[in-house]
Amino acid sequence: MTRVYGIQIGMVVANQEEFDRYINSLVKSEKLGLMVDIDGTISPIAPAPAVASVSPRCHEALSVLSERLPLTAIVTGRDIHDARRMIDLPRLIYIGNHGLEEWRDGQSIILPQAARFAHRIPDALRRVESQVHIDGMIFENKGVTASIHYRLTPDPIAARNQVMTALEPLADIFDLKVTEGEMVIEIKPPIDYDKGDAVERLANTHNLTGVIFLGDDKPDVGAFQAVRRMRESGLPGLAIVVTRDETPEEVTSEADWKLNTVRGTEDFLFNLLDVYKI
Repeated sequence: MTRVYGIQIGMVVANQEEFDRYINSLVKSEKLGLMVDIDGTISPIAPAPAVASVSPRCHEALSVLSERLPLTAIVTGRDIHDARRMIDLPRLIYIGNHGLEEWRDGQSIILPQAARFAHRIPDALRRVESQVHIDGMIFENKGVTASIHYRLTPDPIAARNQVMTALEPLADIFDLKVTEGEMVIEIKPPIDYDKGDAVERLANTHNLTGVIFLGDDKPDVGAFQAVRRMRESGLPGLAIVVTRDETPEEVTSEADWKLNTVRGTEDFLFNLLDVYKI
């Protein structure tokens, strides 16, 4: 196995040699599941969501892995249709909206406990949009959730504060939850369900005997923690964070291993192909 350009940060492996051995043991699992985020993980962070694209090398590797692994899944904050458009690989399992939406039997299936709040999301988003007028702000209605992106605003800190001020009373009025990612504010149903729950559900539903999850941002922390919980319960797994200069310590500290940017993801995925001798 060739080297993966990563740095150990968790307790399950202590160095590159142990990491390589652990990956080899996972690959030998009868049912290994590979789950990956999109933005910042297999797609470089873009100025706006609409112009982001998946790394060709990641796409190539996922295409082959999806034919070899028992489970290859996308677990993203994007809505399911957007995720499928970006990846366009039919063998993958698609989980969107931070775990609240799944593509199944040719249609989008929204988690029942979240579906009853879906009609409130666009109303809350419209209220914020009517109050916050800042150049470069992007308001994204994703059905069962919504995202407000402020990366392109002249003063991102001021923009973020203005949006949060507008959202504070609206969250109570509409009974919704507000969370944050990298230069984005999310409006979600007020339920206790995230990417971590989706990862555990996939592992249980598909009777996996090993799990690898790759993510890059605050919404992925739940998935990192889920991998750790499953490992403590006897299911081998690795939580891998894909970092950039601005990745918060609170994100990296929850993972087992660190890769450097999407280039690190490319190398890692091709290492998996190498282990499978494809």
